[in-house]
Amino acid sequence: ADQPGVDTTPTTTTTTLTTTTPLTTTTPATSAVPPPPTTTVAPLPSPAAVPPILVAEPPGAPTPEVDTWEVRPGDHLWAIASETLTDLWGRPPTERQTARYWRDLIAANRDRLVDPANADLIYPGQVLVLPAAPGAPD
Repeated sequence: ADQPGVDTTPTTTTTTLTTTTPLTTTTPATSAVPPPPTTTVAPLPSPAAVPPILVAEPPGAPTPEVDTWEVRPGDHLWAIASETLTDLWGRPPTERQTARYWRDLIAANRDRLVDPANADLIYPGQVLVLPAAPGAPD
């Protein structure tokens, strides 16, 4: 029977029960943790491998003149050494004199060579420094 002012509509209530299970982990007896990183330190270079420190001359100090040679097609260091000494001395040098100056020429230009290990590899247009030549022999 209906009563005035009373709602008699059937109602449905749904209740959901949720349960959670705590997560548990286990650590194996042998750990897979990687070892700490190591740092490798390179050895110091030998004194011969360290470039020299260049010191600027004080202002007003005379600048030493540096003779240079621009490589032409067909030039090679032996011929440059021989021609340089011939020009300085007014006569052709001996093979021994040329060899000594040739070694000085290579050493003075090692940093300018395309391949510092190959003194035969020079190109037209390269500018080489001519080291001081010994005085003309008597």
